[in-house]
Amino acid sequence: MKFPLLPPLKRLAGGILGQFHWSPPPWLRWISRTTWTACRRHPKLILLTFLIAAGGGWGGTQWWRWREAHRARPDPKPVVFRELAISANNLPAPGYDREKKQFLPSALSIRFSGPAAPLVKAGVREEKEKNRGKLENAKVDGVSLDPPHPGQWQWENENTLTFRPSSPWPPGRSYKATLEASLALAPEARLRQRSLTVTTAPVTAMVESMEFYIDPTDPANQQVVGSLRLSHPFSQEELEKHLTLGSIGGTPLFTIGEAPWTLVPDLTEPRHWWARSARVVVPPKEDFAVFTITPGLRSTDGGEPLAQESVRKMVVRDKFSGLSIAKAEGSVVNDSEGEPSQHLMMSTAG
Repeated sequence: MKFPLLPPLKRLAGGILGQFHWSPPPWLRWISRTTWTACRRHPKLILLTFLIAAGGGWGGTQWWRWREAHRARPDPKPVVFRELAISANNLPAPGYDREKKQFLPSALSIRFSGPAAPLVKAGVREEKEKNRGKLENAKVDGVSLDPPHPGQWQWENENTLTFRPSSPWPPGRSYKATLEASLALAPEARLRQRSLTVTTAPVTAMVESMEFYIDPTDPANQQVVGSLRLSHPFSQEELEKHLTLGSIGGTPLFTIGEAPWTLVPDLTEPRHWWARSARVVVPPKEDFAVFTITPGLRSTDGGEPLAQESVRKMVVRDKFSGLSIAKAEGSVVNDSEGEPSQHLMMSTAG
């Protein structure tokens, strides 16, 4: 059979690549000739030989696979179970982010006495650095809170399971955290107990200091100023209902007709307030001004109200004790020309 395109292709290849001349060695010509003669004389035998060889190769492969699947293997290393304890601290009062101007509810962390997280979510340093975003956002199921609270459980590391709330904790409340049987743990981890109880921080409020203020532009305007420190966010209306200002001896210390005190918020920390009294009237005799935060003060986060009152007092002096000399002493001081001169140094109180 002739191929009409073969001569042009040969000429084209010769023009590009040049002329090649090759003749097979005698042994290769003998093998080719013998094989071709055998195929022409015994085609069925050659086909049978090929099928037997192909079948033998396929059968050998299947036998090897079966042998690998059924051969005797060493016993796997037995799993050593570890009994783990769990613990958690009570929840502190919320923090405050001054840049974002928002409160930050505390996270609830359950600590295990040994590695407990499943290996895929163990949160070891290498895995955490490699896939930090995916690991930190991985939601963990199988843990419940009673009463329920919105938020998400996540593995902080292989020993710590953390609940990040999405809303503030009500103060003074108890929560029971239960690790359900569906919670995925490390294969060797066994828990001594599956539940624990934590309590959120109670409401605290205190008058942390009091001081006497004199207006530098109007010395007659004298006030008592109290610094109020709170543990949780409160509304001004609620704080006004539970703050009182009076005197121990019943002496009228403040100008009649004015509001007894006004609240001034701290713009950098919403849990800090100042209470400024009305203008102080110099009493006929010394008495004590008293700021009191009464029980029942309730946070905007709900929960239990303030249980104990906070009281702080400060003396308001009369016109005879308002200014007294506490200490006087003489000294010799050189003037600008180096000449000694005598001076009397006095310290006052009031």
